[in-house]
Amino acid sequence: MKKTLYNLIDLAEAIMPQIRVSILSYDPGEQTLITLAAPNLPEEYNQAIDGIRIGPQVGSCGKAAFYKEPVYSDDVNQDPNWQPFLPLARMARVQACWSVPILSSRGNLLGTFAFYHDQPKSASECDIEFMTLMSSVASVAIEKDEIERELYYAATHDALTGVANRHQFCCQLDNLLAAAKRHQTPLALYYIDINNFKKLNDNFGHSFGDKVLIKVATALKSLCRDMDVVGRLGGDEFVLMCPLKHKTDADTIHTRLLFALQQNLQIEQVDVVASIGRALWFSDNPLPAEQLIADADQAMYRNKLNFK
Repeated sequence: MKKTLYNLIDLAEAIMPQIRVSILSYDPGEQTLITLAAPNLPEEYNQAIDGIRIGPQVGSCGKAAFYKEPVYSDDVNQDPNWQPFLPLARMARVQACWSVPILSSRGNLLGTFAFYHDQPKSASECDIEFMTLMSSVASVAIEKDEIERELYYAATHDALTGVANRHQFCCQLDNLLAAAKRHQTPLALYYIDINNFKKLNDNFGHSFGDKVLIKVATALKSLCRDMDVVGRLGGDEFVLMCPLKHKTDADTIHTRLLFALQQNLQIEQVDVVASIGRALWFSDNPLPAEQLIADADQAMYRNKLNFK
């Protein structure tokens, strides 16, 4: 996507040599604008506006994003929205800024497309048409990238809980096992199964069962370090794999899991308990991935019987 956007900027600046172009993306969660591409604006300027919150009085781009309408600041020195940013504008030699929102095919805000001038300047009808065309092309590039990321996420994650699905978990397990073999470091795999899950579904309904699955997945993710991977194999069965520095680290993780899933898990005043099984991979016992999962599953089943 970025290559396409940089090519688009090159084209726009070749057609209108007096401008400098900035393309910002929109983060709907934070309601901020993030610099995607602005190769001919000073890096200090790009960094200063990176992550700026949109609003009706925030420069040209912040206002355009807020209202999802074009904003043409013919002279930033006379524009009240630009008063807090004038030192930055002077540093970047910006005296006029035209900004149009980049909208998706459904009308959702994707970002902004801006032309910067080093002299005060009003936008002509041709300028407005050109900017509209350029923002439409940017919209296609950004939306295509978002769709590809959404499709990849859907293909690799469990739709309900957001953790890795079975296929993705197995792929990542293979990768971690390969890394463990190279570095001769241990790895722990934990198999988690919710006790009496069918009874919970029967007694309280499937929507409650979904809440249980989400709660367990959330608890597992909260325990994960950056290198750990949590997955859902199906039904009420989850797995967590953790690269270790020392074999004894597995005990510490196991203790945290026991506390989170057997002592501290309650949903709508209903206590939920999960059984946990563990299997270890280390260089002098190099189990294949399938056997590692099977061993952890068997250990979980034994613990489930003991728990009853």
